[in-house]
Amino acid sequence: MTPHPEDNLPRSIRTALDHEVTRLPAHHASKLAAARQLALARLTEQQEAPAGWREQLALWGVHHTQALRRGTVALTLAAVTSIGLWAGLSMSVEEESADVALLSHELPLEAFLDPGLGGLDR
Repeated sequence: MTPHPEDNLPRSIRTALDHEVTRLPAHHASKLAAARQLALARLTEQQEAPAGWREQLALWGVHHTQALRRGTVALTLAAVTSIGLWAGLSMSVEEESADVALLSHELPLEAFLDPGLGGLDR
């Protein structure tokens, strides 16, 4: 296989960037310095400029949707927990009422004196 010229492109770019700045011609160095100063001036202008209404609206939306998501998660967790507790309590109430019905109506009085019934005569 013959190597493609594109395969050498990253290597040649890296080699060009690795050369020392002092080896650049003076006119290239001055153009680079001017471009750097211009970029720094634009950066400070952007940092000092107040945020526009779009940026403020976007930040407000991000902040409030995060709070909404957290609230939704908390509400879901509370609902699942309360449903679990309610289901557990309702089952225990139903079981207790069934036990009371069995013990009070269907068992003869002699069954309460039976030691195998759970030691009620102790």
